[in-house]
Amino acid sequence: MTGSQGEYAPEEYASPPVNPPTYSLGVDSAEKVASLERAYRLFNECRIDQLLAMMVDDVRWPDVGNGVVLDSKPAIRQYWDAQFTVSDPLVVPKGSWRSAKT
Repeated sequence: MTGSQGEYAPEEYASPPVNPPTYSLGVDSAEKVASLERAYRLFNECRIDQLLAMMVDDVRWPDVGNGVVLDSKPAIRQYWDAQFTVSDPLVVPKGSWRSAKT
């Protein structure tokens, strides 16, 4: 993929890879859960600067509606600015990651 927007390949996000890479951030499960909760809160509050600061520099973000993958923080900022102008986000995660907190 080239530029700040690459072609969207749905198969990249359709299902997890057979042997997914393992990343260790050197933090325990409770810290990981707290980080995820903070990210969801920041997104729901439209706090783009703080949310982008949590991400690695080479972050990739799927823009499913436009069929592209955004692969820079400035491109993601522009995308979210446009989204938040026309909608009020509320993302509530589902799944077992919250159980790691207990």
